Amino acid sequence: MSQIEETKIGFVASIAAAVGISVGGGLWVTPVVAGSMAGPAVLALGLLVAVPIFLAFPAYFTLIKAWPRSGGHYFYPSRLLFPESKSLSQLAGWLSVWLMTSLSAVSIIQYMYIPGAQITSSFTPLSTQQLILSMMAFSFIVVWFGLRIAGAVEIVLSTLLLLSIVVIVGPGLQSIDPANLAPETTPSIGGMAAAFALLYSVAAASFYTIDFSGGVKDAKDKVTKSIAIASVTNISAATLVGFVSVGIISYTDLADQTLAFVSLQYLPTELIMIVGFGAALAGITSGIMLIMVLNRYVEATSADGLLPDILAETNRYGEPKYFLALLFLVAASTTFLSLPLSVLATALTLALLSTFSIGPLIGVRLSSQFPEVFEREELRSTRLLTPTLVRRASIAAVAINALSFVYVSLATPTAFFIYLGLVATGVAIYAARRYQADVLPNRVVDLSAD
Repeated sequence: MSQIEETKIGFVASIAAAVGISVGGGLWVTPVVAGSMAGPAVLALGLLVAVPIFLAFPAYFTLIKAWPRSGGHYFYPSRLLFPESKSLSQLAGWLSVWLMTSLSAVSIIQYMYIPGAQITSSFTPLSTQQLILSMMAFSFIVVWFGLRIAGAVEIVLSTLLLLSIVVIVGPGLQSIDPANLAPETTPSIGGMAAAFALLYSVAAASFYTIDFSGGVKDAKDKVTKSIAIASVTNISAATLVGFVSVGIISYTDLADQTLAFVSLQYLPTELIMIVGFGAALAGITSGIMLIMVLNRYVEATSADGLLPDILAETNRYGEPKYFLALLFLVAASTTFLSLPLSVLATALTLALLSTFSIGPLIGVRLSSQFPEVFEREELRSTRLLTPTLVRRASIAAVAINALSFVYVSLATPTAFFIYLGLVATGVAIYAARRYQADVLPNRVVDLSAD
């Protein structure tokens, strides 16, 4: 076995990582926020979320089987999205990763730890801010030691997390008040559409697995399976959490609440520690893999000259040490900001809808612009990834994502303006780097080569 292969993670670890990045901190908040918008309809919406997820599979799976590469949400669009214009392709790739990196540094990382910190602070001498910083520091330390160690930690944490969700949600299903499932006021169509998009953002987070696919053994086969397994797990968990939330508490009283708050309404006092434990695990599992993904973005964009080389300088475990230090300082400094959970969840959803449209957008024209990709043995051996299927499924996925983006923006204008501000900042940074030096990719990747 080569030294490179020894540093890669296996199939079980890749599943744990795919589950951990999505069935984590976001699960503790986002489905509850969705429930506050859609009411009892959150159950049907959760099941419908499977449609755009599965429609995105063909495009993403084709790209992974053709070219498994870490930092995929930058590399794929920067090389393939607009073959006619390298600069436009690279700008799209840069904006995709810039939105997640900037949002993560300012709010998303702390957002993942808030539920666990809030409930745990009730039975420990530490404050909510101190607990957030402690969980954040632990996540960064794990990431410092590289993907293989992070993968091993994720196996343990994700297993414990899923068990804690069963312990928390199971009794909740038995405690649902039927009156809450037939409310006097009906949620608006716009609210339900926005809730659909929020649930989608939880389920689709498994697509971030492609961003460390270069570090997975036998990635062409194992990463696609990991994404499929994690997506089904995510959809099931998010739907159950949303349904229990609106069943326990009237959806009109759920704004800016979390699963921790909901579970305290029906669980006995002696189980509060399990709630806090589960919430803390949720934040840590998501935090570890999110930070790992951001590291891959920095390495990819620095290689193309979009970021200074110093940010990509790695430690002995292959992680960008200066970027990790900078990210921790920024994330830790924002811990004391008080931002509404609903706004954070919605701003994140807009970023995710943009990012997870990348694969389908490429898939729309992949057969016409890069027909050679479908001649590869990995794709010729399956009937599920034909040029026609990839194109049609991608068109449908892009259409659903676009409609969801519009409804979310209308439902929460503040989040939309935050999104626009980040896009404008990202374009300015890209323009500045283009002015300083030639930062275009050297070539369009040859997908017909191994």
